[in-house]
Amino acid sequence: MRIPLLMDVDTAVNFDDAMALALACTSPEIDLVGVSVSSTRVIEGTDTARRLLAAFGRQSVPVAPVPQGTGGVGDKERASALAAEFMAQQLVQHGTLTIVATGPLTNLATLLMHYPGIERHVQRLIFMGGWTSQALPETNFSSDPEAVATVLASSVPITCVGYEVTRQCVLRRPQLLPFQLATDAGPKLLYSLYVDWTRRTNVPAPPMHDPLTVALLCEPSLVKTEPRSVRIETGNSPSRGTLYLDPGYGTEIEMCTAVHAPRYLSLLLQRVLGRSTPAAALASETPQLSVRIKAAYRTDHFPGWNLNLNQVGHHVIAFVKDGECTVQDGSGHITRKQSPNESERTDDSRCGERPVDKGYGCDKSPDRGEGMRTYGGGSESEFRSRGPDSSEPGAGLVVVTDALPEEGPVRLSQGGVLYVRPNQSCRVETEPGMAAFWFHFEAFAEEGDGRLITTDSIGLPTVSPAGSNSDVLTAQAQRVWENWMYPWPEGVVFSQASLMEFIGYVMAAQRETEAKRQDLSPMLAALSKAKQYIEARLTETISLDDICAYAGISKSHLIRSFKEVYDMTPVQYHLNLRLERAKQLLTLDYVPISDIALSLGYGSINAFSRAFSSHVGMPPREYRRLYGTRNRD
Repeated sequence: MRIPLLMDVDTAVNFDDAMALALACTSPEIDLVGVSVSSTRVIEGTDTARRLLAAFGRQSVPVAPVPQGTGGVGDKERASALAAEFMAQQLVQHGTLTIVATGPLTNLATLLMHYPGIERHVQRLIFMGGWTSQALPETNFSSDPEAVATVLASSVPITCVGYEVTRQCVLRRPQLLPFQLATDAGPKLLYSLYVDWTRRTNVPAPPMHDPLTVALLCEPSLVKTEPRSVRIETGNSPSRGTLYLDPGYGTEIEMCTAVHAPRYLSLLLQRVLGRSTPAAALASETPQLSVRIKAAYRTDHFPGWNLNLNQVGHHVIAFVKDGECTVQDGSGHITRKQSPNESERTDDSRCGERPVDKGYGCDKSPDRGEGMRTYGGGSESEFRSRGPDSSEPGAGLVVVTDALPEEGPVRLSQGGVLYVRPNQSCRVETEPGMAAFWFHFEAFAEEGDGRLITTDSIGLPTVSPAGSNSDVLTAQAQRVWENWMYPWPEGVVFSQASLMEFIGYVMAAQRETEAKRQDLSPMLAALSKAKQYIEARLTETISLDDICAYAGISKSHLIRSFKEVYDMTPVQYHLNLRLERAKQLLTLDYVPISDIALSLGYGSINAFSRAFSSHVGMPPREYRRLYGTRNRD
């Protein structure tokens, strides 16, 4: 059974409020029955809410009316009174409703004060606000703490989503890219709101606080809740607006204490993006990684040295400090070419004392795991096969570099990084010799519920060629090794932190390489030009020949590639833009339909009506009757 929902949002200033409303519009579990706006900029917020509802095809959802004024104190009070009246009407009309509040609780407090007995119509109230873990004021509550006190004093069942729970739920560039490429009206509008928000706040990665209030209705298992007794500070002090835990004396509510962040963000993105972007384009949240180093050493490899890394049971990173090597898929036993002047040493007293090991080394420090003697950068115990139970034996190399052969060895020169996943097999050899840092470690990813689990991948390619940050990587690799050799326990902590930073630098270099490759792609550049050409000629009749001539691409490549990237042909994209614009104009009752048809390049009302009916499923007059200005309030 769908959940009848009334939302009270602040879509004037916050991007995550817009995402929360979009999630409610696109979730089959939700029956959105009305929207009100609680904001100091209520007129702007109401306009944004209407635009979002229209963009997601929910124009029929009523929105609370607002007074037309200058935005003074009197206007704010009238706006809250109108919102409360609207909410009361919806509650009485539907019997009982769930209310989600993502902004200040002013409208809800006004509702409770002006409409006695209305509480019995509220099935449940879910609001976003409070920061109890830090005992600090938070924007929603500090805006109107007296309203929070009024709500807490009511008999309404309350669930609170606190600021601390959602701080880990952030959209990063890979997750924002589908919005930028979107062709559907809803995601496109969300991207424009994101651009406006990040321009105002100078924060490029938006936290997704508010949508969780809706997501937990759709999938309650996303969150963990516990009963808590709380109170709100309303005095004139620096703590005004702070929600405190007050066991035994405060108001008992249900409080979210944990969220499964990856599942939550995945649900949010899949719902609001819909068919606008292929599912493969949805990037999951970057895992929160931690590492535990097993061994770290620096060693010289003599000319002709080679090694089969055969299904190692943990992660291995090698950084080429000097010289070069080749890497390719491989399996088998370790082979070792004896250097003419090399003699094997077993003097454990020398362990860790040499700045550079001549083809061998050892580590007996009790703080660093079991001791091992390395032969050309590794030991038999570390590199032997784990046997038939090992997962992914001989997994293929994932090579990310600018110009590499499809088969055969890949050359890795000074400043390059080799990463070998657990149970992956590869062969490393050097003809001229090389000096390298080797790091052996286990990696852990944090689950949404906070548990650490071992992970078989940290998101690095097998081969990362030398880049502009090679000097930075060299210095960082040196720190990993030096900290590992530090004789006190804190050296382990410093070393593992340095390795995390090293991995971060490699990830950043990989991202920059990919960005440059995409920016330099002639096909993507041509498609972008084609898309801009179409969008600039919304009211004109254009042909494929016109688009191809402007973009510098053949007709066959244009049609095939445009459909692969945007999930529709150029002609369909042009038609969709026209008819989406028509839907916007039809909501304005004072604009004649004949003028709309002519303004969009149609030769007659009949031609426009046929195209609109085919696209929308109803004629223009019926669409206006349902969604025109007279039906908004």
